[in-house]
Amino acid sequence: MLSLDDLVTLYPDETWLELSSHDRTAVWQQVSSQNYSSLNARERAYQNLLCLQAVSRLLTEDFDLSQPPQVWVEEHELPSIWDVVNGSAIEINRRRLAIVPCDDTNFEELRVEQEWIDIPTWAAHYYLAVQINPQEGWLRVLGYATHQQMQRSHHDPLECTYSLDRQQLRKDLHALGLLKDWFPPPNLTIAPLPLLSDRTLEAWIKQLSQTTLYSPRLDMPFEQWAALISNSEWRRVLI
Repeated sequence: MLSLDDLVTLYPDETWLELSSHDRTAVWQQVSSQNYSSLNARERAYQNLLCLQAVSRLLTEDFDLSQPPQVWVEEHELPSIWDVVNGSAIEINRRRLAIVPCDDTNFEELRVEQEWIDIPTWAAHYYLAVQINPQEGWLRVLGYATHQQMQRSHHDPLECTYSLDRQQLRKDLHALGLLKDWFPPPNLTIAPLPLLSDRTLEAWIKQLSQTTLYSPRLDMPFEQWAALISNSEWRRVLI
């Protein structure tokens, strides 16, 4: 197995970040103290929190930002998100950057769960592809795509994901529009979600709140699922 130094030498044009043993231990202790519905959800939270912290540090330390990155929701809401979906988001200069980790050894595509594209209150202006290897203590920033790119990418209606080939990712992080605050953020074109009746909502929450080994995100029609989890109070009931 190649060390981080070896990887940096082999791929000097990539952005590599170290995940120190201290950071990994601290993050694992944090997610271990939180409530998740399954071991898979806890592992997902672990990887996402590592990425969120590392990318936030990178942007703060290496880019001339007018203000530091802000997590897009209150931090106490993150467990309810990571319990069901992969990814997180930060906001800079009125723009949102979704951070999408992947632990695949051979990264071929940026796969984003549909919630981050089609829920109006979740959608981001940009999507950052991050390959993570917690065991070896590193992550690699592979590039980013715009919301419009992801909308036009391959949509899998069974898995409720959008996928963009790695070769189509933009590499230069300094070209990210979110790093510039002298022009307004682009408008995102997203269809509104349906309104759920109280009866429908209660029925779905009762069904989905049962303990499972997997995320229940594929157990109901996406539009109804999206309407449910976009509400933080309803989402927390699922944990």
